Amino acid sequence: PPAPRLLERRPGLAVVNGYGPTENTVFTTCEPLVAGGFPSRTPLPVGRPIRGTALRILEPDGRPTPLGRFGELVATGAGVGLGYLDEEGRPTRREGYDLDPDTGEPRYRTGDRVRWRMDGRLEFGGRIDAQVKIGGRRIELTAIDAALRADPSVRDACVSVQGDASLPRLVGLVVLEAGVELDVDRLRARLETRLAAWEVPSRIASVSEIPATANGKPDRAAVAARFASETPAAVPVVASDDELHAVVRRSVEAVTGRSIADEDATLLDSGLDSLDLLRLAIELESRIARPVRLSDVLEGGTPRAIADRIAQDIDREDARVVTLQPGASTASRSLYCIPGVGGTVFSFDAILPGLPSWLPVYGLPYPGTAGTEAPLRRVESLAEVFARRIRDTAPVSVLVGYSLGGFVAFETARELARDGRAPKVVVVDSIPAALPTRTSLASRLASGRAWRLRLRNVLPRAVVDRIEKAQGRPLQSLRSVVAAGFNAIRSYDPSPAEVDVVVVRTTRTDFHAYGDAPDLGWAGLAARVEIVEIDCEHLEVFRAGSMGLSRAIRDVVRSTQRG
Repeated sequence: PPAPRLLERRPGLAVVNGYGPTENTVFTTCEPLVAGGFPSRTPLPVGRPIRGTALRILEPDGRPTPLGRFGELVATGAGVGLGYLDEEGRPTRREGYDLDPDTGEPRYRTGDRVRWRMDGRLEFGGRIDAQVKIGGRRIELTAIDAALRADPSVRDACVSVQGDASLPRLVGLVVLEAGVELDVDRLRARLETRLAAWEVPSRIASVSEIPATANGKPDRAAVAARFASETPAAVPVVASDDELHAVVRRSVEAVTGRSIADEDATLLDSGLDSLDLLRLAIELESRIARPVRLSDVLEGGTPRAIADRIAQDIDREDARVVTLQPGASTASRSLYCIPGVGGTVFSFDAILPGLPSWLPVYGLPYPGTAGTEAPLRRVESLAEVFARRIRDTAPVSVLVGYSLGGFVAFETARELARDGRAPKVVVVDSIPAALPTRTSLASRLASGRAWRLRLRNVLPRAVVDRIEKAQGRPLQSLRSVVAAGFNAIRSYDPSPAEVDVVVVRTTRTDFHAYGDAPDLGWAGLAARVEIVEIDCEHLEVFRAGSMGLSRAIRDVVRSTQRG
């Protein structure tokens, strides 16, 4: 932003960041700025409400938003105008104006996205109407702008949608810092660690300044026009995977008991109700060995569109790090999630509703999950890879691992401890005491007859059936990752480390003799051990146990804040 640069040159200058729509009589909030008062590459706050003005931040349904979450700013008080005057000076149009349902006083819905920061100041997040929809996905253009500006080489940025409705694509213009050359591949790779794959612009170009409208706002139409003459030779459109499309068709037929008559009709138009769609999501999970987002089914529309959305989620696991929740932490605190054998980082979507919305949450997919690289067969090797990915992404305060993922999280924390303080680790049903007994079973995975026996102990029966019969890349690759996971368990021989561990154990799981130790064997390995129980079975952690797990993780995150 220009204000910090101005203050660097003129530190004695008094600068006030004033925000407010004209409809609320020019100013709504103000924030005095001082030289060096705000970290570079972070949004400047727009401050606190001025005297006589009251502010609320609301969800689309009118409910107040939680602290740290973006919503629409609504203003009440002496500054709220009467509307727009006609040619005779009478108030006529009142777009955005209404009455507060609680107090009855006039208010103005600004259409601006803001959130309360932890220090009580407002942070501006762009316009609500800067949302676009591409391929069924709702995309915040301002969030992509901010992700581009967060790169050290970028001074300013603006993203837009170019192309017609049949072939839209995201494009972006950036203003680079002095002496920097544009490296599109590096910039897009960095964005892929912070944004969903479909939010990364397909084309990025550098300019001396961002086009602006007559009132100084970014001109997104002009940004799109900059790329209008280009031929989109390789627009990253996710095509429907034939196998996944067939799986969706068969799942719909299994749920409804009838064949699909019209491929172009949405499932709701075909007569499925919300309960049918819920059953479809569960059926799809059992067939593709992956958690299926209910929103993918509810919003997907046609069977092919649903297959496209699921394929996008699977392809996202090609990424080194998957952003599960962007968050808004200003204290360098984030949560990284590592799944169990044959698992997916999207399992952890189930715990997000119980976590603070300001907390950035990332998933670490196992190498080979998406079938584009060889899987790793040692816990220590996985830890080295994951530690590098974390260092390249964002600082970590808590690592959580489920089953095998708990061991990988422990070793990753050991690796990260070399940089300073180790992050806290949450392990879910990871049993060091049982490691020696796995040797004989895991070693027999090399035979085609024994791998299935071992798999049945960690994955549901329907999932195992699908993996064994898998033909396509997304499913076939899972078997090799599972085998590599068991090999990692077989060869893993942990040693003590200065790492604090919270052991989350399920109360309805038969741990055999290893259940006699409440800590499951972690006391001899971790610096400090805390034990938390959740009321479910091992395989139900991300369903019946999701809220219990999110509470345990939330408490650990809070403890790192206090520490």
